[in-house]
Amino acid sequence: MERLVLITGVSPNSLGSDTARAIVAQKPAKLLLASRSADKLQEVIASLDIPKETTVQPIVLDLSSLEAVRKAAAEIRDHVSVLDAVICTAGVMATPSYEESKDGIEMQFAVNHLGHFLLANLLIDKLLASGHGTVVMYTSEAQSRANLGFLDDLSYSEGKAYEKWTAYSNSKACNVLFSVGLAERFGAAGLRSFSVDPGVIVSTGLTRSVPMEDFKALGESFILTFIIHAVLMFVIRLD
Repeated sequence: MERLVLITGVSPNSLGSDTARAIVAQKPAKLLLASRSADKLQEVIASLDIPKETTVQPIVLDLSSLEAVRKAAAEIRDHVSVLDAVICTAGVMATPSYEESKDGIEMQFAVNHLGHFLLANLLIDKLLASGHGTVVMYTSEAQSRANLGFLDDLSYSEGKAYEKWTAYSNSKACNVLFSVGLAERFGAAGLRSFSVDPGVIVSTGLTRSVPMEDFKALGESFILTFIIHAVLMFVIRLD
């Protein structure tokens, strides 16, 4: 059966490019690769071992602009009648200072969640047309540290209350909630939706603005959380 797959966040040295490498090996009929930079897309495409059965199409997609997302979605819709999977790997992490998207929205929320939210919704009919459409959100263990009270103040008090890791965690929690929402709304129509944690990978372009000291501190925090969880589970079993 022919498969048509869309992957976002495809640039050199990224989870998106590694995902594209894994998917293209399965010989899909069409692989749409989306990224903000046309040049970086071409660099990734040139590095792929593309089977003769597979057509690879680049899509310029700037998730920080709702207008650009709509434009990319319209281009995708013009080229496919059905989509079997949308794999959302694109993202930004721990932007050091408060930044806003082209639409005036905090950057991590705009790129990690809102852009993907709009894209998937604009393509939902193409996913449902496959009868087994799948949406995969690349999220993070960081979602467990989210404070969703920010939904009442998306600007973090115009940046005054901004903290980079909290903002990242919030955006990743929204990825998880979006995945759950898709399954609840469209699961009966055959849509499958997953949020996945690829683990701590510090060597991709996603971490370009993050000092290694931050990862060390996060690692220590994760280990402590794991120990507490293990102890609690042991106590519960004793009861």
